[in-house]
Amino acid sequence: MKALEAVKEIISQCHNLPHTATAARIEELARALLALSSAAGAFPFDPWRPISTAPKDGTMVDLWCRSPGISAGPDRIPDCWFAFGQWRTHDPDADEGYARVYNVKFWMPRPLPPGKDASGP
Repeated sequence: MKALEAVKEIISQCHNLPHTATAARIEELARALLALSSAAGAFPFDPWRPISTAPKDGTMVDLWCRSPGISAGPDRIPDCWFAFGQWRTHDPDADEGYARVYNVKFWMPRPLPPGKDASGP
């Protein structure tokens, strides 16, 4: 199984990497584990993590937050990143090209596209 081999390879490479490279490999590992659990037809863990554990190095993630003024409840906001002390997401209508994301509670790695696994295209 490609995903399982990818997990083993990522783990074997992490012990001698500098901190920033290790963070990137951990994200790859998370994606590989999600792909593996998806292939098995079940998620052995909840992919949503407390926001305090989110990467703050510009890595793109999906966020779960409470949208102020919207009574429908929490929302998933894909493709977000942390920069200059705030969570951001793309907004082509904003002057800066991004919008701030407020009331963030959880994050998860961006999912792989359909038909892909963590070992690559």
